[in-house]
Amino acid sequence: MMGTRIQFSAAGLVFCLIAACSSSLGSQSADLPDRIRSLASAGKLAEAMNTVELWVAAKPNDAEAMEWHARVLFWLGRWQESEREFRSLLRDHPESTDLLTALAAVLNARGIHEQALRELEHACPQPAGRPECGLARARTLMQLGRTTEASEIFRALLVVDAAAEESREALDKMREAGRYLVRVGGTASLSSYSGDGAGFGVAFAARWNTSWETRVELAEYRRFGQAATGVQAGVTWRVNRRNAVWIGGGSAGAQDIVPVAQAAIGYNHGISIAERGPLRAVDMIYEQRCLWYRGFRIDTMSPAALVYLPKDWQILLQTTVTGLSAGHNGVPWTVSGQTRLTVPLTNRLRGNVFVSNGAENFGTVDQILFRSSKSVGLGLAVRASPGGELRAGSSYQRFGQGRSLLNFEAGYALRF
Repeated sequence: MMGTRIQFSAAGLVFCLIAACSSSLGSQSADLPDRIRSLASAGKLAEAMNTVELWVAAKPNDAEAMEWHARVLFWLGRWQESEREFRSLLRDHPESTDLLTALAAVLNARGIHEQALRELEHACPQPAGRPECGLARARTLMQLGRTTEASEIFRALLVVDAAAEESREALDKMREAGRYLVRVGGTASLSSYSGDGAGFGVAFAARWNTSWETRVELAEYRRFGQAATGVQAGVTWRVNRRNAVWIGGGSAGAQDIVPVAQAAIGYNHGISIAERGPLRAVDMIYEQRCLWYRGFRIDTMSPAALVYLPKDWQILLQTTVTGLSAGHNGVPWTVSGQTRLTVPLTNRLRGNVFVSNGAENFGTVDQILFRSSKSVGLGLAVRASPGGELRAGSSYQRFGQGRSLLNFEAGYALRF
């Protein structure tokens, strides 16, 4: 009997604790959305999920609690679970603009843009009447490459205070991501062991549709008392939203300061991870190059990852494996690495800093002669106007035997 009373007492204590927790959550439920949103914005998604799960446990039939549970699942990158929960909620609330917009966000994250657009057209047939939904509808049209329709919605939202700023920024970005790109730039190299060098180039790129893009570049180089003029061209095929393949090649004629000819092939695969949190997305990149000089050939293989962080920070992690062949002889493969951090400083200004170690760059013959090198550098990019960007940077490269190279570069790019 004594043991039975103890068991009943323990069960009663657990019941009281659950009841107290439920009462506390019930009294604070009005503040829970703000708390969950604050935790998610700070990247504390695990805490946000714990909070919303306690809310759901205390009020299992609360539609608002279930909606926030689905939102946190979305932020965590658990999109299929999130979609199921939003669809379940929509069975009881089929005309809810908030639920339809949230479901469309999940579908967009999964790359199902046509279906997302249908949900948004249902949610806000008149985009200006529901600005948040209208913005989501315009962004989805952009994902589908229907930029003319997206522009019409953004322009309609310019007169709506709640959406005017974001619409203006989106229209600016659309101009910046125009169909054509013209880029001009120059470089200067100050060498501690030979004459200085310089280069100048102009490039043109055209995006013909959502799948195909071409580019061509003309450049002139001067080094060691020699000059070389080369042309390069390439084409990119965007297989779908997440995958792209590109090939290219070019020639600079018979000389000794840059490759006589070169060819490249690459692949890019995008991975979305979470809408919020410390890691948003990753681009997996692979590029393979062949560079022919007079008498020998260089082969490089460069896997890389571009990591997207909160507040538009980015980190590039790259490794290059390099081999040199000269007739029947070759040099053992060597490995090098590079890391670059890009940080937005203001709305119009971005900065980056990079460090590298090894034979990471074989643009000129002197870098082949001295294979081991260490480099540091920094750069700035200024959005001078909608569609226009000014870039400048410098780097310092140290080779063996006390040799060094100081590089400067600047350029301007215009999209229209």
